[in-house]
Order: sequence, then C-alpha cells, then structure tokens
Amino acid sequence: MEDIEKFRSFSCPRWEALPEIELYMDQVLTLVSKHFGIFMSADGMTASMINNYVKASVVPSPKKKRYGKEHISRIFIICVLKRVLSISQIGALLELLQSDMDAEALYTLFCEKLDRSVRYISTILSGAEGSYPVESDKTGAELALQCAVDAFSNCVLADVVLGSTPKREEVPEEKQ
Repeated sequence: MEDIEKFRSFSCPRWEALPEIELYMDQVLTLVSKHFGIFMSADGMTASMINNYVKASVVPSPKKKRYGKEHISRIFIICVLKRVLSISQIGALLELLQSDMDAEALYTLFCEKLDRSVRYISTILSGAEGSYPVESDKTGAELALQCAVDAFSNCVLADVVLGSTPKREEVPEEKQ
C-alpha cells in the first residue's frame, strides 16, 4: 500500500529545515503542499485561508507580503490541526503553548508529537503490532496538543482504511 510507505517515511520538517529567507504566499503554499500533501484533501491550504488566519491573529501578519519561519511554522501547525479543531481553538492552544515557550520550541514540540503519532498509524496500517506510546506526565496545553495531533492522525487513518481520501473534484469548499 503506497500510503503506508508515505506515512512511514514522513518526518515533520524541523525548524532548522525551514527556509532562512522569507517567502511569498505562493512559495508558502508550495511548501505546505510539499511537506503535508499526504494528509490534505486536494485543495489543501489556500491563500485565502492563510489570509483568514492572519485576520484572526492565529498567524502573525506577514512583513511586506513575506512569510518567515514563525509564519511558516504556524501555518504548518494549522494545516494539521484545522482538521480537528476550530481556528479559534487552535489560536487559544497556540497562545497557551507560546506563553511557556518561544516559536521554535513550540514548533519543535509539535513536530515531535506529529512524528510520533504518524509513526503509530503507519504501524497500524502495516499490520504490525504496536502499542501507542503514552506520555502520561503531560498536562494542560501540551496534552491538548497531543490529543489534537492524535485526533488528526486517527482521521487520516480512517480515511486510508475506508479509502475515502477526497479527490480534487470531490472536495467541498471549506468554509472559513
């Protein structure tokens, strides 16, 4: 199954791998598709969606229409979490997490949680036995982040198992 190999080889791009130079919107959209396309419906992320996230103050305003590491990392996080949380919930979660850590630490935490969760679903899809690695010492915002990432991964797993990943022409327009 092609999806199993894609999930098995997935690794969330770390902070250091994010572009050092600021990008324009179309470049950001290409980057989102490149790294998270295996999880997204055919429409994925759009410029109008990102503009709405900026208006909602979930993504900082771009500087001269350019997006840096903090913007890109936020957009990557939203790309995953928007499937299971509302934008206002994502904003509240990010605000809570950012009160304890900087943007780089928050994004690193997100990548670790996502990679762990995606590895688990690739194990399930391959038919191997495995137990879910539980982090029982986490509380508050970090636990909320893990739950949201796990919910996302479980939605992806259900799509693959049911063979219901939407095709480009079947995707209903997302309401923002």
